[in-house]
Amino acid sequence: MISSTIRIPRSPQLAALLKAEQESFRHARTSYRVAEREGQIVVEITAEDATALKTVVSSLCRVVTVYEKARQV
Repeated sequence: MISSTIRIPRSPQLAALLKAEQESFRHARTSYRVAEREGQIVVEITAEDATALKTVVSSLCRVVTVYEKARQV
């Protein structure tokens, strides 16, 4: 089992997007939880293997990228 934690500076809008993505994300070999702690968004990932870990990280990166691009408009 692989575990990883990602910390992102807190933003209420981004936290809401990540939590919505968490609710719709379904994968047999991996899962993650989003929480807000100490002024940060904390994403805790567990995966059976590196490929499953990559699936979650890619999904999260897409959400963060969309959020960042929307903020620039």
